[in-house]
Amino acid sequence: MKKVSKAILILIAAALVLAAVALLGINLYIQSPGAQIHIQDALSNVLRMPLKITNTSVTPTGGLWIHGVTIPAEGTNFLEAESLHAQCRFLPLLSGRLEIAELAVENPKIHWVQDAEGKWKLPRLEKAAKVPEPEKPKVARRGFEVSLGHLLVKDGSVELVDHAGKTVGVLTDVILDYSLLTPDRIEGLASVGRASWTDAPALENIRTPFAYVPGPAGSFALPELTATLAGGKVRGHFQSWPEAEKSPFETGLGFEDVNLDQLATQEGWKNGQAAGQLGGEIELSGETGRVERAEGPGKIWLRNGRLRQLELLQAIGQVLGIRELSDFHLQDAHAEFHVSGEKIHVDGLTLAAADLQLGAKGTIRFDQRVSLEAQLAVEDAIVKRLPSLVSEGFGTADNGLRTIDFSIGGTASRLKTNLMDKLIVHKIDAQFGGLLNSLFGRKDDKKKSDEDKERRKKEKEAQKKAAALAPETPATATPAPAPATPTSPTSPTTPTPQPAAPPTTPPEPAPPAPTPAEPSADSAPPKP
Repeated sequence: MKKVSKAILILIAAALVLAAVALLGINLYIQSPGAQIHIQDALSNVLRMPLKITNTSVTPTGGLWIHGVTIPAEGTNFLEAESLHAQCRFLPLLSGRLEIAELAVENPKIHWVQDAEGKWKLPRLEKAAKVPEPEKPKVARRGFEVSLGHLLVKDGSVELVDHAGKTVGVLTDVILDYSLLTPDRIEGLASVGRASWTDAPALENIRTPFAYVPGPAGSFALPELTATLAGGKVRGHFQSWPEAEKSPFETGLGFEDVNLDQLATQEGWKNGQAAGQLGGEIELSGETGRVERAEGPGKIWLRNGRLRQLELLQAIGQVLGIRELSDFHLQDAHAEFHVSGEKIHVDGLTLAAADLQLGAKGTIRFDQRVSLEAQLAVEDAIVKRLPSLVSEGFGTADNGLRTIDFSIGGTASRLKTNLMDKLIVHKIDAQFGGLLNSLFGRKDDKKKSDEDKERRKKEKEAQKKAAALAPETPATATPAPAPATPTSPTSPTTPTPQPAAPPTTPPEPAPPAPTPAEPSADSAPPKP
């Protein structure tokens, strides 16, 4: 019995020694420069990117650790990771084949830079082939193969940088689970803890399948994207053709039940300035390198909305004396728009409360400059309590509401209106003539006033000339009538009798006029 036990212990010890020797041999082989180049090139072919590694090692549990992993790109590294961990089967190494059941990339950092053409291109494998390699490793690599069953990227981060060197997006807590890795197609599932963008709200808890087909006719697609935005639900899709000419793309996004207060606070508003549940849809298409030229329609709506102490509404309320605008409880709020030419064209905006409504149309440029033509419609009861100077500026609409038109300009962060000019300056200008023209320098009105004065001056001069020329007009062939008998100053309305002129003979010279006397009522005109 003791002999059997001793034999078993000897066998176990021999097995352990053989395992240690085998592990040491595998480690020595895996760590050799030739084997590392085999693994590096084989993984590059699988990933279709120029992977670089520093060293490798094997654990007793069959784990392969690959250290100092980078994927070089133009002028920088596209990916940097401290290590890769692979679960392998090493017996196939005897036949020149390394079978990796699962490869896990932990805590990678991706620095993705836009190229000079504005395209987001993955590093290409053929760039690594330009680096000369020793002749001996090339011979040693013949017949060596690596197969990869599953690739998992955990706890990664992505920084998106435009061609000017500006960071435009950051993704954290990135997980990529590749289910298919072939030279012709890559598929898998992606999740991102948080994605923040320049001048855009952040998305969280992003989940989407992905598919990538390389080549000029290939595409990159996120067919069913879901996420959360300020507590609301987001759904969408994205597809691009990154290697095609101009790298076109198309995308669609819909959202609902977004907390407006939370969203506005993220964008720098004061807490409590806005409330309600926001929803909307937008479709865009364009070129990856010129996202600002994208085009497409969209709409947005707000339920149970409330806007408090909003600067623009407060300014309108102060000018008009309408206190309801300082705390605007919305029964209906919606807008329809379309994007084109680096502008958001507002086709129709409506903010409606119980007894007043604000509407607007116009454009908002991507540089935040605003140009809107707006109209405020209110109930007659509100207008009646306003000062006459303000109430007289309102017209009457077909629906019986009182309306006033005005413009909204400035920038999205600092809006301005011309209500003060419409309600006050024009009113005072009508009462005091050209006084405000000189004070405010309104050149068009001043020019018109000067033209009116010049026209009136010319008319008066023409009248004076006509009056001056009237007594000097030469007599006609008709004989002149005799001088009129003077009338008494006490009866200016009595007509002076005129002598009748003979038809054929000229009249006798008139005698000197007598002293004025009161003519008789029954006196007849003198006969010739």
